[in-house]
Amino acid sequence: MKVKELLSDESKWCQGPIARSLSGRSVSYNNPNAVCWCLWGALHKCYPDENQFLTVRRKVKRYIRGDFVTDWNEDRRRTFAEVKALVEELDI
Repeated sequence: MKVKELLSDESKWCQGPIARSLSGRSVSYNNPNAVCWCLWGALHKCYPDENQFLTVRRKVKRYIRGDFVTDWNEDRRRTFAEVKALVEELDI
C-alpha cells in the first residue's frame, strides 16, 4: 500500500501523535486500531522495509526542502491538501 492510498481523505490524516484510534487515542502506526496517521506514521506503515523507508524518506525530505518530516507535518498551518499533493507528486 502506498501512502497516497492510506491517506486517501482528510479523516485519515492527523497531526500530533503518529497515529490515532477511532476514539482519538494516540496509538502506534502499526496498531490495528489506528484509523488516521501523521505523514511520518504513514511512511512507516506503508514502507516497513528499512531500505524502502529510507528511499522514500529521502524523496520526501527533498520535496519539503530538508525539513524534518514530523516538523513539516506538525506545522499548524499545514493542510491535508498539501500532504495529499506531496504524496501524489512523489507517487508514494
